[in-house]
Amino acid sequence: MRVRQFSTALGDRARDAQDPRIDLRQKEPPAIPVVAEPQTSSPRFSTPIPPPRLGKPLIRRPALPTIADESMAVGGDTLRPPGAVPPPPRGTPQALLDEGSLNDEVEPTNPSLANSYGPSHRSGTSMRHLLASNSRTPHQSSTASHQRESDDDSNLDVPSEELSAPQQSNSELPTVPYDPDSFESRSSTPNLHVRVRSRPQLNLRAKMVTWAVLALAATSLICGSWLTLRHPKQSGVKAAVAPSNPAPQTPLLCSVTRPGQRISPSILPQVAALAADGPSANRLFVGFAENATTAAGISVDPSDLDVSFPFREAREGRIVSVTPLFIDGRPSFIALRDNQPMKQARAVDAAVDFIFGLSELGMVRQAIGGTTETIWAVDAKANITDPRLSTMSGLGHAVTFRQGGQSGSIQLGWLTEPGRAMSGPFQVKSGVGFLGTPTVATNTKRALVVYAGRPSETEPWSIQFAFADLGQPPEPANTFAPPAGGPGGDSIAPAVVALPNQRWLLQWSEGGQGQRQVRIQTLDNHGQSLGLPNTVSPVGSNAGQGLLWSSGQRAVSLYVVSVGRSAELWATPIHCPQ
Repeated sequence: MRVRQFSTALGDRARDAQDPRIDLRQKEPPAIPVVAEPQTSSPRFSTPIPPPRLGKPLIRRPALPTIADESMAVGGDTLRPPGAVPPPPRGTPQALLDEGSLNDEVEPTNPSLANSYGPSHRSGTSMRHLLASNSRTPHQSSTASHQRESDDDSNLDVPSEELSAPQQSNSELPTVPYDPDSFESRSSTPNLHVRVRSRPQLNLRAKMVTWAVLALAATSLICGSWLTLRHPKQSGVKAAVAPSNPAPQTPLLCSVTRPGQRISPSILPQVAALAADGPSANRLFVGFAENATTAAGISVDPSDLDVSFPFREAREGRIVSVTPLFIDGRPSFIALRDNQPMKQARAVDAAVDFIFGLSELGMVRQAIGGTTETIWAVDAKANITDPRLSTMSGLGHAVTFRQGGQSGSIQLGWLTEPGRAMSGPFQVKSGVGFLGTPTVATNTKRALVVYAGRPSETEPWSIQFAFADLGQPPEPANTFAPPAGGPGGDSIAPAVVALPNQRWLLQWSEGGQGQRQVRIQTLDNHGQSLGLPNTVSPVGSNAGQGLLWSSGQRAVSLYVVSVGRSAELWATPIHCPQ
């Protein structure tokens, strides 16, 4: 009521206009004020309210007899020409009824009509009198209507038997509700006949053309069949073989099923959230840091985003990672802090759980309760980012990290299922000079590494991606062109997850600083876009830096939404058909 732009539309309901005040400390929406409606106001309707029918249904009026009817010899009914169109299946026009006599029973003027149709309509005048009240006689009106139809379609030839209406009793006639937009409200003289589209008569010339076309088509069909079926040595044409497994006609695209919503009021963006599905894949488990010293673990329904908090731990030491694990089928969370023997450590859910991290000797692993083993000898002082892992069930793990800062290199290595070295690490060949933090996803055969990059400090960031087969070096990186429809500008903070049918789901943050949106795009197994993208973050928010989870046809996009100086964890459910 106080919005300045609404004052013209509200009229006398408008109040003194006030401009909104923004309070950055406000975290919850204010209560909606209750404003009493003024007594002088009254609602306006775009459609007039019809008069009450007093519980009386509208009855379909009978069709008038034709000249060919035998009933013409009995009584003095007004006749209509043969072949005229029967009345439409609607009640007597409301404009032709007398309101003062809606409840009066009136006997029909013609006894033959009474015997055929039962009691007449509840009207103060018979149908014959209603027609006679027009300026022209019913015969003239019907003849003029028929003449107009003949002028429009000169070739119409409608047999009279196709246009005759069956006679039935009033008890079998369907009731018709009142329609304020019916034809009687648009014309003072209703047309009691509707136009019927019938088969036009073809003249001689049209028939000759039709037969010529049919003969030519038959000749072509016979010749084509003879060429196809004769011996291959004579024709040289090989019979086409239908593929046993044809490709789907339309790509299987992921789509957002409902708007995103907040699932945690606080998250520390510097610690990457980690997700895992439960034994039955009915719940999604996410581990993250609420602040520098408080670890949290939540359980989320991937369909309706129902959230429960089974884990929260506040202790001394800065949090490094919070990993959801499943021990004997029960969910648990392992929170690692910076007081561990290794740096940038995280737990890995495998057949034998282990901890993977960085020490002075390089990349190391440690079985829970066991000793530390060196995997790859890398320089721990070379500014290495937190390693990101993706597990290939029963095969091994893919590990990616950035070494040497933004002007360094992206590395990809392979681990066996117990966490020992398989191959690598290999450098990803990239055509950009500045690199972001990489992440990786795997399916049953290969891995996909994604990261942000840009050629120079003055050019915008873009998404880079590289594929790699199990245990093999990665292919050279390619640039993902963001589809149209977004805010444009930088494309940063990518995340990726594997989907069924050799597809991938890519997520990134796009836009200028402070106005970024989170978008997703379905990709094929070569990194090409399938269909249109989706924006998953709420409108008007500043969102980014998240991860993706997928299981079967369900997927969830998780991302961080900045609110003033704090951050919230949001989620959007996604459906990905198989």
